[in-house]
Amino acid sequence: MDPNVALGNIREGFREYEADDDYDEAERIVAVEKIRESFEALDEWLRKGGFLPSDWVR
Repeated sequence: MDPNVALGNIREGFREYEADDDYDEAERIVAVEKIRESFEALDEWLRKGGFLPSDWVR
């Protein structure tokens, strides 16, 4: 699991969710699922001692 990819997917999911001007429920569900899956993967990675995404490193 690449934490940088996971964080990118989370951010992309939020952009897709917010950009849905026509309020297409199906598209929003897909965006939320992308966010959920990526968050769970990143959370598991970090709990197992994985390194932070590069954007989160000081």
